[in-house]
Amino acid sequence: MAKKKILFGVLNWGLGHATQSALVINWLIKQNFEVHIASDDAAMQYLKIEFPACRFIDLPGYNVSYSHKGFFLFGKILWQLPKIWSAIRSEHQFVSELNEKENYDFIISHNRYGVYLHSTPSVIICHQTWVSSKYFEGLVNFFHRKLLARFNEIWVPDFTNSIDSLTGKLGHCQTGVPQIYLGSLTTEFTDKPIAKYDFAAILSGPEPQRSILESIVVTRFENLSKKKVLLVRGTQIRSNKKYAFDSIDFCSSETIREVIENTDCVIGRSGYSSIMNYYSSGVKAILVPTPGQGEQEYLAEWNKKNENISVVYQDKLMTANLIKIAENLKKRQKNNLNQWKEVIQNRMSILLS
Repeated sequence: MAKKKILFGVLNWGLGHATQSALVINWLIKQNFEVHIASDDAAMQYLKIEFPACRFIDLPGYNVSYSHKGFFLFGKILWQLPKIWSAIRSEHQFVSELNEKENYDFIISHNRYGVYLHSTPSVIICHQTWVSSKYFEGLVNFFHRKLLARFNEIWVPDFTNSIDSLTGKLGHCQTGVPQIYLGSLTTEFTDKPIAKYDFAAILSGPEPQRSILESIVVTRFENLSKKKVLLVRGTQIRSNKKYAFDSIDFCSSETIREVIENTDCVIGRSGYSSIMNYYSSGVKAILVPTPGQGEQEYLAEWNKKNENISVVYQDKLMTANLIKIAENLKKRQKNNLNQWKEVIQNRMSILLS
């Protein structure tokens, strides 16, 4: 019997979309599906390392550029909306033509709004059914709902109960499209008796803000000479700098898991993949939202109710007492529910029948 063929589209906007997708792709392969992975740039390179035997398809990139100052970020994104909208239309046209050759049985899109087909069951993995925006929030969400309406289902990597959720209102606004809650979409974490590192900075996200945060972290770590620290730079561009502490340029999801398990307190962005990792592992975490990104600011503030989470904004990070903040945090019991596998298996059985 021929394997059912799945097209899996992955957004290249930081590596969080790719790391979440890798978990699902790995599971699909084990379930004997043939998976074709469609993405671009850094996300594509990451997934090629994780799945060298899969077929890869280059999608046109959104090519979004970002501001050095968070205050101007929204305006810069707004200015690029016509370009993004055009890229989504081109993406959909490309997928439609590709399907004429491949005849896919199922489509999964991780936040790529043009990766869908009217003739084939198509779902989108997306933790935002409501987009947090400081300006024109109603208009932004009007267009966002129109994009989501093209899919048969929205798979939300969060819990059904909004009060206990990780996304708050972002993942619990009704859109008119069936919303299926997967639970936390993370790997399983194990307990380590002794932490190897006091602090590990796990950097991620687009430039130039990744480099700006790296510069701040390096300065802070150089002044923590009595602490064991690690810097995960989160870029495939190698650094020739020699640090007085351990550093890694780029690492796989497995290595990220090991870093989290072996660290007392993590410092990093409040992207949603990171939020889920810190929830599931229970590690202490100091969240540094990307300046101007309303989503990350909201997620950080929403999740600081948890005893293992603290929030330090980037403009305060240089002077923050990291040691005291870490001492006041408490590790949570790890949560390895992994209910997402059962939920996805159930939904695919229904949609493919």
